Amino acid sequence: MDRLLLSEWLPIILTGVLVAVIIVTLAFSIKKAVLYIITTILSLVCISLIVFSLVGIGGWEGMGLGLFAVSAFLGLTVGVLICPFIKSKRDLF
Repeated sequence: MDRLLLSEWLPIILTGVLVAVIIVTLAFSIKKAVLYIITTILSLVCISLIVFSLVGIGGWEGMGLGLFAVSAFLGLTVGVLICPFIKSKRDLF
């Protein structure tokens, strides 16, 4: 039974993990200011997508879209929080 529940949540979990990995990967190649601008814009897109899914779509479809947006937003947040530690380690070596 637990395996069946995990298979349905897997795309939502992978969305957050994939977004976090992309943000951390971008931290290696672009400047910090540009990274923060990109993540701010993407965060605003996620927040407006959450609001749209609640107000505009509604129902179970809106809840599904909202969960993907929340997962992407959490991935963005985790990726941004990890980036300073990666940059500082890279600058030391």
